[in-house]
Amino acid sequence: MTETEVEELLTKIMSSKISEKDLQELQMIYSNDKNFWNKISVSIDLRLRSKKAKISSKVDNLIYLYDSSGKVIGIVIIYNENEPLKINEIFKFLEIAKSSNVDAYLAIIDKYGDITYYSLSEVSLSKG
Repeated sequence: MTETEVEELLTKIMSSKISEKDLQELQMIYSNDKNFWNKISVSIDLRLRSKKAKISSKVDNLIYLYDSSGKVIGIVIIYNENEPLKINEIFKFLEIAKSSNVDAYLAIIDKYGDITYYSLSEVSLSKG
């Protein structure tokens, strides 16, 4: 599914104008991508919070946040509450965000579908 098709699908879901064909398409995608529903849930939640969000087509479990001019201002890494956090992966995303001068967030989805967001930053501790 292309990025444009995903955007159209999200718009249909948010406006409650989703068709049977769209639902079948979602089922087909979901069978190939175990994290698809998590990405959709976080993307819709961010849009409901008036954020411009796009699902990354290149990196799994990543959503880009944009400002009104279309510039990337943040990345959101998505995890399920039952999924172990991969610290090396989180550090990798944090390094990408730092080098791109954007904010990094962690979205945790619980078993009820509730989403909690955490701001990520690097802290250096020194002795003494």
